[in-house]
Amino acid sequence: MSQQQGIDTKLVLIGLFIGLFFSSLEQTVVGTAMPTIIKDLNGFSIFAWVTTAYLISSTSVTPIVGKLSDQYGRRLLYLIGVLIFMSLHHSL
Repeated sequence: MSQQQGIDTKLVLIGLFIGLFFSSLEQTVVGTAMPTIIKDLNGFSIFAWVTTAYLISSTSVTPIVGKLSDQYGRRLLYLIGVLIFMSLHHSL
């Protein structure tokens, strides 16, 4: 294995770890915010709807971002996603 290939592998792994970190951080934020969301919506009976809405929106965005990343490049979409994530959580 050449030195350049070792560096590329490390960069790919670092990128994957950062993506996994943000994904787990998002789940933590949603889980922590859920009691406040339920309180603001006035009732535990809406809990299933909030969870379903989150899952549907998350699931529907995935193929859209996949198609856009095929057209415009994965690196660009990945960076845009990280920037959006950081700006949304910074404003909270």
